[in-house]
Amino acid sequence: MSRVSQTSIDREQGCCLAAEPPSSLPAEPHEVHCVLHDGVVTFVGSATTLVTGLPPEHFHGMHVSEVVHPDDLRHVERFMAPGWTGEISVTFRVQDIEGRWRWRSARGVRAAGPPGQYSAVVVLRDADPPGGASPA
Repeated sequence: MSRVSQTSIDREQGCCLAAEPPSSLPAEPHEVHCVLHDGVVTFVGSATTLVTGLPPEHFHGMHVSEVVHPDDLRHVERFMAPGWTGEISVTFRVQDIEGRWRWRSARGVRAAGPPGQYSAVVVLRDADPPGGASPA
């Protein structure tokens, strides 16, 4: 992971625990910063438009299960298990504006908030293999 990405994750963890979006964090054009509360997207950085063609608002309020490719969901769900906290590192597909499934590598952290609530902050990076995205 690049120094910028690790710094972003460290800074975002503080935002995550404070339940505030990391709006002022620097991002490389191919990185998307996301905040999730109990598996629901509450913040997506503006770089998502460059990566998916969709505005950040498209993802607000969506549950992870609505965003991640169905075949990849089992890999993501283990990071949302009740009571689980720690480092997140997973690769999965997300659909872009043209309906293609694009591979994304996510790294971040999930922490406990108020009793029974969990928040995660992740940095998504392009992980498409040579040859590009999968068809819809």
